[in-house]
Amino acid sequence: MGPLHGLVNAAAQPGAQADFLMLSATDVEDIWRINFLAAMVCSQRAIERMSVSRGGEGGRIVNISSQSASSGGYRRVSYATSKASLEALTVALASEFAEQGILVNALSPGLIETVNSPVLDSPRRKRAEESVPLGRFGLPQEVAEAVAWLMSPGSSYMTGAVLPLNGGRRV
Repeated sequence: MGPLHGLVNAAAQPGAQADFLMLSATDVEDIWRINFLAAMVCSQRAIERMSVSRGGEGGRIVNISSQSASSGGYRRVSYATSKASLEALTVALASEFAEQGILVNALSPGLIETVNSPVLDSPRRKRAEESVPLGRFGLPQEVAEAVAWLMSPGSSYMTGAVLPLNGGRRV
């Protein structure tokens, strides 16, 4: 297959909004399996191939988190905690594998125009857009461009960072 130079962990399953007291362990496990465990396992396999000590050439891992990791995400405990753990994984892997030539960073998008956005087609959309200083949702292309930069030589001194990509939104 040749050398591996990078991995982007972009899985996201927001799950349904749910009252915390009504969450079952199974509901939480389903979200965590997609949002956190899949990224962990993919990172393990990528690090095995990219590590200099194992014959690799180094590389990059970019994890796609969510602003919900720090804001909590209203009635989305499973999603918010899985993405917060992904951010912690980012920092831990960056520290552990820097000497192997592997840079690990994360993006923390805010409101992005995707089918997973809970307010995309709701009456709350206008209010959500007004909460963003840039006055709009971000675009998937803007996320892709940020990923491309993190995978590029231009970010060669960045590892362990969680970068907000949220139009200035702090909520």
